[in-house]
Amino acid sequence: MKIDINSLIKTSMKSKDEDRLNILRLLKSAFVSAEKVDGKELDEAAEVKIIQKMISDCKNDAEIYRKAGRIEQSEDELKQAAILAELLPKLPTTEDVINTVNDIINEHFEVGHKVTMADMKDIKPLVLAKLPLANGKDIATAVKMRVGS
Repeated sequence: MKIDINSLIKTSMKSKDEDRLNILRLLKSAFVSAEKVDGKELDEAAEVKIIQKMISDCKNDAEIYRKAGRIEQSEDELKQAAILAELLPKLPTTEDVINTVNDIINEHFEVGHKVTMADMKDIKPLVLAKLPLANGKDIATAVKMRVGS
């Protein structure tokens, strides 16, 4: 993914989309802040985590505003969450996760190796490197399928 945040900001400025521009600026700020803390450039997984956290925060804020009767602010927060969600890569399907797990097992384990759930600690990071948005539950299910075979 490696979002080109600067070009997205430029496009939003040209189209005079203030809502998108404001949330993209916040996102850029979060990226820069995370890079300073870590001391290195963000990878795709780190960017995804930041975006997911911001979406979660927006949804939580929207709920708080809704409960307080501040509907307009609640809608603004939900709009921001929707804009951020557009930046996330497509979620992998369960089938994608199963295929990736099978490929990793075939590549990283010897032929005849009996896969156990203990192998999960080795398999999960490799799957997440290929599919950063893969669900841990789906990964575990795919590994269990191989354990049973």
